Amino acid sequence: MMAKDMKKVILIFLLVIIKIYGQNGIRGTNWGMSKSQISRSETSNFIMEGKYILLCRELDVVNTDVLEYTDIIFDRRTHILYHFNNAARLIGITFRFDTSPPLGDVLDAFDAKYGAHEYIKDGMVNYYEYYFNDTKIEVRQVETTTVVMITYIPSQSNTDKY
Repeated sequence: MMAKDMKKVILIFLLVIIKIYGQNGIRGTNWGMSKSQISRSETSNFIMEGKYILLCRELDVVNTDVLEYTDIIFDRRTHILYHFNNAARLIGITFRFDTSPPLGDVLDAFDAKYGAHEYIKDGMVNYYEYYFNDTKIEVRQVETTTVVMITYIPSQSNTDKY
């Protein structure tokens, strides 16, 4: 398959994934859900329960409890990390790819779904931020790598609720 055709296939796949996961919250979740609610609703492969850092530009580094799953997203093996606060309520979701999709493809798909992104450069990290309903979506890439990570958190006005 030619590179141009592959890019179209990836873009269509991204749009389908965003449409599916964007209808009822991310992957059918709502902010504030419990670990047991996530466990019952998530259908991908469970990996572990443990601790992981929730990275977000506007938040201090937060060491959270996580439930980790794997699935195929953007045509790549992806680790899905559900982050929980001290009250065991969902406060963030991170998608970490084994092999990152091209940043341009991710941004094209997200721009089509959520509108234009806000670009922010902080040191060597490039942030592309979107806001959708009560959710902030942060796509980030460190300049010296091809690694793309996507984090979903409640928008600033909603962080105190959870």
